[in-house]
Order: sequence, then structure tokens, then C-alpha cells
Amino acid sequence: MEKLLRVCKTGELSNEIKEERTWQKTHQRLVRSLEEEFPLYIDITTPFIVALQQVRCVLRLIAGCATEAYNAQQLIERMKVTSQVQETVDHIREAAQLLGKFPFISSDMTSSLKLAQKIL
Repeated sequence: MEKLLRVCKTGELSNEIKEERTWQKTHQRLVRSLEEEFPLYIDITTPFIVALQQVRCVLRLIAGCATEAYNAQQLIERMKVTSQVQETVDHIREAAQLLGKFPFISSDMTSSLKLAQKIL
């Protein structure tokens, strides 16, 4: 659980989700085993099973949070742009603004020819 909480805070994921899934499967088998092997002791096993199910539910919620944090971190990493890409984006933005002004002459551009050259 501590590993999953750390992932929720940092977004760095390694094997925590796999461990959580394995833990979930193991405890599901334990619950099934208790129900099958001790059907006559339902008054004793039921509170224990309910407690286990609640822990499993909370752990699943934390694992979901960890997965979301990891996905958000991955998205942030993908969205980082290099300075060259940023320069290209700025140039395209400036060209689009100039296209909006075309064919009008502004104080920045004294002729339509200069404006057209600047756009290209």
C-alpha cells in the first residue's frame, strides 16, 4: 500500500500495479477458500471476509489513483516540447497572425510585398 501511495504522489510506476493485482487475486482465493472450507462457520468467517473485502476495495482505489498519476506523468512527459519545436510553433503563430492582416498594410509592414515575404 505504501508503494502505491508513493506512486500517487510521484507518478513513477514500476511493478506496483502488478503486485497489487497479484495481491488481489491471492486474497480472492483466500476468501473463496474460507467460504468453501468453512460453510458451517459463517458467523465467524463473514466478519473476516467483509474486512478483507473492504481492504481489497481500498487497495483497488489507491491502485486506481496510482495508475491515474502514472498516466498523468506520462502525458506530461509526452507534452514537453523542445526549444526548436517551440520556435517553430511561435513562427507558425506569428505567420497566422500576419495572414489575418493580409492584404492590409500595417505600421509593422509598409507594403503588401513585405507582408507576404514575412508570412512565407
